[in-house]
Amino acid sequence: MRHIEAQLIHDMRNAVSVIQGAADTLHLSARTMTPETVEHVAGMLARRSTMLVRLLQDLSVVHELDRGDLGLRLQSVAVADVVGDYVGSRLDPDELAVEVEVDPEAEVIADPVRLAQILDNLISNAARYGGPHISLRAWRDGDMVRIAVTDDGPGVVPELVDSLFDLYSRGSRSRELGGSGLGLAIVQQLCAAMGGSIAYDDHEGTTFIASLPAVQHAPSRSMSS
Repeated sequence: MRHIEAQLIHDMRNAVSVIQGAADTLHLSARTMTPETVEHVAGMLARRSTMLVRLLQDLSVVHELDRGDLGLRLQSVAVADVVGDYVGSRLDPDELAVEVEVDPEAEVIADPVRLAQILDNLISNAARYGGPHISLRAWRDGDMVRIAVTDDGPGVVPELVDSLFDLYSRGSRSRELGGSGLGLAIVQQLCAAMGGSIAYDDHEGTTFIASLPAVQHAPSRSMSS
């Protein structure tokens, strides 16, 4: 555990160093830099900032879960609304295109903020380790709603499958690509806290399927005269 925590601290220090260096470069030399160089440095600043924010958010969730202080606000949530907000505000279509197919009847009992975190971690995981084509689908399945994120990457190495959702589980590619080993464990714990689950399926691409309780609508009653 101490080795993993040391690695996370190392990753955060690296991210902060890159952010500081990029910010200093822009502050001191922006007037003499070409537009292409400014764009490159600004892009580096944005990417590292996003990575650091996500890591800090994940660590915060881990501590909240450990304290039993997650503070869920469960309510009826239309998955299409959360997906639409997430795709519109968090994804740059020029950098990452996600094919979306959401059943308008896919409504869950969930905390919308935590549902957005689940989407963020699953899509970030697909973007980091998967192939270039990512899809997000959601549909009603009996008493549950399934939310599947699929990519066409190589999948999870066999020796990692059994510990895939364990906290701080990291394969060799995670260390190469900057994965913290927190994302999937957080997804698993958030799903469980909201009465659901997460599963891995490699039959048709690399797919993670989050299952959450569906909203149960009362049957309509016919009016009698």
